[in-house]
Amino acid sequence: MKKLLLIILLIVFVFNVNSQTNEAKTFFNSGQEKYSQGDFKGAIDEFSQAIFLSPNDAIIYYNRGIAKVRYGDYYGAIRDYSKAIEINPNFGEAYNNRGIAKGLAGDRKGSVKDYMKSIKLNPEFAKAYYNKGNAEYALRKISKAIDSYNQAIKLKMDYAEAYVNRGNAKLELKDRHGAIADWSRAIELNPKFIIAYNNRGYVKSELGDTLGAMEDFNKAIELNSLFVDAYFNRGITRMKLGQNKEAIEDLNKSIDFNPMDGEAYFYRGEAKHNMGDRSGACSDWAKSNELRYNNAILLINKHCK
Repeated sequence: MKKLLLIILLIVFVFNVNSQTNEAKTFFNSGQEKYSQGDFKGAIDEFSQAIFLSPNDAIIYYNRGIAKVRYGDYYGAIRDYSKAIEINPNFGEAYNNRGIAKGLAGDRKGSVKDYMKSIKLNPEFAKAYYNKGNAEYALRKISKAIDSYNQAIKLKMDYAEAYVNRGNAKLELKDRHGAIADWSRAIELNPKFIIAYNNRGYVKSELGDTLGAMEDFNKAIELNSLFVDAYFNRGITRMKLGQNKEAIEDLNKSIDFNPMDGEAYFYRGEAKHNMGDRSGACSDWAKSNELRYNNAILLINKHCK
């Protein structure tokens, strides 16, 4: 079974500017427009022109940093956020966004420090607590992550993403019922939250509630027919219900979407074996083993020699 983590790092946007010359504002506004159109390189170029004309405006560096993150230039973004902080040491949003860039660049410990500084400057900043929780989760500091998500939810009671990630963290601590409660709350807040349905179904299946799991996977697929993890998980759950033919259909879908998933071949082989298709099962297990899914060799040695 597969649960899908929701670790969305929330960039905070600040577009208000006061200190620019008229010409700098023109370039800045053009950068905003290009950013909104998805032209991140163009936005960077426009913000750079604005910086040339107004080199001490923290907001322009900050927004160029946002564009650089979206463009994939994480180190460039860190430099821009750092410059914004140098100009305005109380720029809490810049610390938050620099934390995001550091995390994306692999410096998760550095990102936590930036989130803490952002929170110190603004103790009511729910997004900074949420991002801090994500970084702590990635560092395997699960209890601390839960504390951060708790604080984010306390500040923003309708924070569906924080409920989903707190549920993921609770599952790491084997609190399955607590995880289900959090994902259920996320679904109450956002009835189209596909990941919450998938993850809740994952744990329901683990707890033996296969019919409840099926309902959740069906809903996830209804909301997004291309959601590969839900097909995989529904396929495994159908095997538990003895529905091997239908399980194979779901696993076929999963493999169509991700042909390098050795685990999907492994379970499809198991479903084929359950239906008496030894040749098909051994072929799938061989492919699974080729893709380095370790469990496959055990069934190959047991059934295919």
